[in-house]
Amino acid sequence: MPEFDLPERMRFHPFRRMFILQKAVEGLEGSVLHLDLDLLITGSIDAFFDYRPELDFAVCENWTQPGQGIGNMSVFRYRVGALTKIWDRFRPDPMAMMDLYRNSQTFVCRTLGTVEFFPPEWSLSFKHSLIPRWPLNFFKTPVLPPDAKIVAFTGKPDIDEATCGE
Repeated sequence: MPEFDLPERMRFHPFRRMFILQKAVEGLEGSVLHLDLDLLITGSIDAFFDYRPELDFAVCENWTQPGQGIGNMSVFRYRVGALTKIWDRFRPDPMAMMDLYRNSQTFVCRTLGTVEFFPPEWSLSFKHSLIPRWPLNFFKTPVLPPDAKIVAFTGKPDIDEATCGE
């Protein structure tokens, strides 16, 4: 990650990733696939690079806000230097953007206006896509669909907790 100068309150907040959307990021060029650390790769991720390569930005749709045009930035691909309007909006007053938008993914998607989503079967949320609904969650084990490539662990349970059945 490039050096960044943020108020202490933002140093460990997802908004800090806005710095990768500057015009130039040392050592990076072309398309970059960004993956959060709290996910599990369950299949080949080549398709994330091959999917609509002409796009400057592609993201998985947010599992808790379907149909609202908001991606979940656990998994996104961007072209280095192509999303400077996000950086240009964020940089003058990062705290104002953080106060105006609930999270960085809403900020990014609202700033872009329209976003393209990866096929929904590629990126799943363990909590929102795989755990059966109550009360079946007490009796049925989550099943990984065959087309899943990534499972994100947003919130609880964490990967280690899911592994233990917690």
